[in-house]
Amino acid sequence: MFRIATVAALVAAALTVPAQADTTEGIVAIVDQRTGTIVMTDRTVWTLPLDMIEAPLNAGDRILIDFDSAGEDGLTAYNGIWTLANVLAADHDGGA
Repeated sequence: MFRIATVAALVAAALTVPAQADTTEGIVAIVDQRTGTIVMTDRTVWTLPLDMIEAPLNAGDRILIDFDSAGEDGLTAYNGIWTLANVLAADHDGGA
């Protein structure tokens, strides 16, 4: 019985995917402050909690979004959004 419980616990632990911190950065194409939606120049769409998007966030701003993900279970939490210094021309996304 102990052996079965141990094996079951090991299998459960192996299948549990811990949340991992992740980041993305890029240049903002469109910001909708009412819905919390940010569209990046690479056409990635992020819908953030409304209290995370602080004014002034504008098209052309280079931003970093910090979030937690749990593998295939997807995004689990947003940790922050920061405006970065723009060092590229507005028509380049820097490969983000």
